[in-house]
Amino acid sequence: MADFNEKTLNEDCDHEMPCPNGSGKPVRALSLKVNFSWSLIGNVVYNACQWGILAAFNKLEGTTSAGLFILGLTITTPITQFCSLQLRSVYVSDVKEEYRFSDYLGTRYVWNFIALSLCVLASLFYWPSTEKMLIIIAVGIAANIQATGEIYVSLFQKRERMNLLAFSSIIKGILNLVGVVLVFWLTTSVLYAAISMIVTRFLGIVLYDRVYAAKMFGTMTGNGGNDWKSIRPCYVLPKMKKISIISFPLGLTMLMISLSPQIPRLFLTQYADISVLGIFGSISYIMVAGNMLMAALGTTLSPRLARSYESGNKRDYVRLIKISALLFIGIGLACILVVSLFGDLILKLLYNDEYVGHKNILVILTCGAAAGFMTSVAGYALTAARCFKVQPYILFANTVLVFATCALWIPPYGITGAAWAVFVPTLLNMSAFLVVLKIAVDRCGKIDAK
Repeated sequence: MADFNEKTLNEDCDHEMPCPNGSGKPVRALSLKVNFSWSLIGNVVYNACQWGILAAFNKLEGTTSAGLFILGLTITTPITQFCSLQLRSVYVSDVKEEYRFSDYLGTRYVWNFIALSLCVLASLFYWPSTEKMLIIIAVGIAANIQATGEIYVSLFQKRERMNLLAFSSIIKGILNLVGVVLVFWLTTSVLYAAISMIVTRFLGIVLYDRVYAAKMFGTMTGNGGNDWKSIRPCYVLPKMKKISIISFPLGLTMLMISLSPQIPRLFLTQYADISVLGIFGSISYIMVAGNMLMAALGTTLSPRLARSYESGNKRDYVRLIKISALLFIGIGLACILVVSLFGDLILKLLYNDEYVGHKNILVILTCGAAAGFMTSVAGYALTAARCFKVQPYILFANTVLVFATCALWIPPYGITGAAWAVFVPTLLNMSAFLVVLKIAVDRCGKIDAK
């Protein structure tokens, strides 16, 4: 890994990013092409490692172990995503530097405590199954640690240094995979595997994220070396309150985004056994192949989109959106074609023979993922424009629709009904986001555009 020095800061650079306080040396941002390449590499490695964990559960112990792990994710994901408040995106879009990095970090720690408390409360619903309760709590702790890391890497994203963010993803992904799979192989315990996830994610933040964040601040503030003071959490109540108020609509947005895919899984826990949940959750995770491309593009373009909208540069804002949309229309259509032709073979190779015969589930979920790509493109563009308040309303309506379709289709049709309950609401959700994006584009460059 290259050292963080003047040469590293300036290689393959496109333009300078100004320092927060006007002092120190400006950080040279990488070009969009280079940033996207790094972001894609980081996302590919990290998500491949996360999928490797799920595949290991299936191959070593079968769908029941995978189902227990997915149960932990199902319960904790909506909670932790809501409490994340998308602080990473809010910090990146804070072009005017209204709040310091330390203010966002302090706010993150407070909401982490809230999230963990809610995860513990949610686990009580699975009493007297101590194993399920402890798995839910352990997965919740791991998710909160990951949310803390998101704040540190938001600094790299805001300064358009996706190479640093990519190294963070690669290091944490590999640590996670090796630790979790090794522990599960030795113990066959999903709980111990989840605990190892806590340890490896913590190590990734301590060994990389904090160190390189301090080095970047040392460059920007002109202090030289590592500026540890700038990455200490700041607990100023008025500032944390304002940041939370600004970010709260995005917290609701993330709650709805994360809750919608969990609702079919919760219904399956009531109308099927844990192995069916493992099958459905594992097939759903295959969609991460497209989502990691979406995440790579979104993290790369978000700072540019935010600056274009803030400056009223409608032409550049629309151009970036069109490029993203065309790319993911092509990816979505290609994915649908591949799974239609080779679905059963893909499931057998990735998991085991229990998945053969579920190609129809994979095809339906892939169609839903293709629609979700377009929703994500619109979501990134709206967030960059700081159009926060409208998103929760759309997603709340989507969540209600998901719940209704699950209630209608899962009891009689089981796992197939769950797949359709994902696809149909996603299609309608995409349409609503595109309508709102059209309004935001029309207002770009006008007074009171936001």
